[in-house]
Amino acid sequence: MGNNDLIAHEGTLSLDEFKEKLAELSQAKGTTDQAADLYDKVPTLFKILTNFDPTGISGSIDQALSENKAKREQGNINIALYGLYQAIIEVSKRQISIDNSIKEQLPDLTRLYLENTKATYDSSKIEYFKNIWLNSVISDEETLAEKAYVFEMVASLLAVEIQILSILQKKQGNVSFNEREPISIESLAEETNLDYDRTQQICISLSGKGFLHDYGLGRFDYEGPINFIITDYVNLIGKYLSPCSHEEN
Repeated sequence: MGNNDLIAHEGTLSLDEFKEKLAELSQAKGTTDQAADLYDKVPTLFKILTNFDPTGISGSIDQALSENKAKREQGNINIALYGLYQAIIEVSKRQISIDNSIKEQLPDLTRLYLENTKATYDSSKIEYFKNIWLNSVISDEETLAEKAYVFEMVASLLAVEIQILSILQKKQGNVSFNEREPISIESLAEETNLDYDRTQQICISLSGKGFLHDYGLGRFDYEGPINFIITDYVNLIGKYLSPCSHEEN
């Protein structure tokens, strides 16, 4: 089986089909998975602890943590590689030409993509990382530093936080900061199917991270953190999170 067998296929492979092909290729090449290579720091502490632990408990903890982390990372890696496969198919379908400057960024962009997808506890965020990678690859207008910053910011957010920011950006992102109409917690709670208190907590947290602005602050009739508008950071991140948001000229 050749390296192009994943691409030379009638139609796009499903995730399960992709995993099967990947396993076949791995066996053919004699490669071994290094799914737990990021798990080097914590185990060292446990290995030291086992020297002073006559009960064997620390050894069991070390084994459980290693195995669980390896399973999570392996699952993420499979989905991440499948995401790259989908992105490559998308580039091919759209006949997008890759600029030389982007080719120079590709190793770093792919490293950022794989590191972040491998480490995340929420596999639903892998789709966001895939979109960042794809939009980074098909646009030569932004710097590698900006793209790395977006990976970092998205990695710091929960999936539900990204969901709320996406909703707000669609409503407010096409106008300047001073022209944005505030969105209430009540309205956001309805759109996200979250309870009011949870939605308010998330918005306060996003405000502390610089993504949202509490619209009522400084006003004489301020009733608390109940209305918010996005900051321009959200527009920066949003252009990378939308599926293939950059259009080919």
